[in-house]
Amino acid sequence: MKKFILGVLIFAVVFFGGFFALHNDNLLDIIGGGSSRINDTLADIMNTGSGSAYAVKTVTSEDLTTLLYAGISAPGVQSKQSVHISIISDYETVSSLVSLAAEGCVLLVISASTEDEYAEMHCGQVIENIFIGATSMGMQANLFTSPAKWINSHLHDSVGMPAGHDALAVMLIGYPAEGSGSSQQSDINIDAFNNMVTYVE
Repeated sequence: MKKFILGVLIFAVVFFGGFFALHNDNLLDIIGGGSSRINDTLADIMNTGSGSAYAVKTVTSEDLTTLLYAGISAPGVQSKQSVHISIISDYETVSSLVSLAAEGCVLLVISASTEDEYAEMHCGQVIENIFIGATSMGMQANLFTSPAKWINSHLHDSVGMPAGHDALAVMLIGYPAEGSGSSQQSDINIDAFNNMVTYVE
């Protein structure tokens, strides 16, 4: 059940965000009111998606710190403090875990206490904030779960995870390569919106 919850959150961030990205005209038809309703925050959410290639460029400490603050600013995360983020910057290690990595990328290991019954939800909130933050800063993020399993069984102690924590996902953070665009889905239209949303009166 916990894996299902995390899967739903990840799906919402990557798929639903990308689903809206290039088709705001249809979206505006649905919500009404014209483009004035789409502020910068909403635009970043609707344009969030995973990139296809990374530039060989070192993530600056300022950009990384900003993203980390955005991540832990998710609702309830700081009060609970069960989520932990480990940052791996060594290219050899990063590329061994995620082949998409370019030199200069960093890998965020998102873990949580095994005693937190809402660990997947809390990690999902952190992941969502980092995704949106990366988009707003002209950066790029990709999410992976398979490397997290490897880290738990082989690298747990060497990546700085606290005792009693398990990694749930890793995020590759960097800058998009020239010509690399976020993965987008097909057009969103009113029929799709109505199939995915139900108003209960």
